[in-house]
Amino acid sequence: ASRVWPIMSGVEQWHTWTPSIRKVKRLDAGPFAVGSRVMVLQPRLPPAFWKVTELVPGRHFLWVSTAPGLRVTAVHRIEPAGAACTVTLSVQYEGMFAGLAVKLMGAITEKYVGWEAEGLRQESEGDDDVTGG
Repeated sequence: ASRVWPIMSGVEQWHTWTPSIRKVKRLDAGPFAVGSRVMVLQPRLPPAFWKVTELVPGRHFLWVSTAPGLRVTAVHRIEPAGAACTVTLSVQYEGMFAGLAVKLMGAITEKYVGWEAEGLRQESEGDDDVTGG
């Protein structure tokens, strides 16, 4: 967990270990914390603006992106398990347009979360081959 957290919370470096991210730009200064805002650029998706709403250092953070009629919450959680850990990445859609968002973006979201999980695993373990496939 102590090796995974800096990688997972170092959001501006995500593009170096997952093909699902082109760029993450912090929109404010200071440590990554509740209230931090970022812009995320992903292939085939419009720019998304996220705000950290919950963060427990070394364990998890949640961030939220909103649009009229839609709220998207992404969870990034680490659970220590002895010398190893379990990481959970999830995305939840809420609001009037949640069903439509899932129909339009569900498959690509699932694919990108899979790439992120595998890239995080490889980066944490020191593997060099992140193919995105």
